[in-house]
Amino acid sequence: MVYLLVALIFGGIGAAIGSGKGRTGLGFVLGALLAIIGVIIIALMDPAPGHAAPSNRGYGGGPGSGGPSLEGPGGRAPSPTERLAKLEDLRSKGLLSDEEYAKQRQRVLGSV
Repeated sequence: MVYLLVALIFGGIGAAIGSGKGRTGLGFVLGALLAIIGVIIIALMDPAPGHAAPSNRGYGGGPGSGGPSLEGPGGRAPSPTERLAKLEDLRSKGLLSDEEYAKQRQRVLGSV
């Protein structure tokens, strides 16, 4: 719905510019296409550096919870050592409480 609204707005701008040149319809179509092409380009772009894509895997409380991910490099399952190092890093940054850190640490050690 939002994309349709954006396309209509850009179409209106294109129509306004095109009307001065006698091409109102063409201006509307090109303006709407410009908006759609812009949305497609943004959707296909890689995430900005330092901005991780949302992940459903992790230790933040279940799928889709938005919690921190402990996924290893290259998408592979991390080793227990990597998982413990990531937990320590998250705790040092204040993203995990000491209680949550201890709980997750036991979970990692219990899986070994």
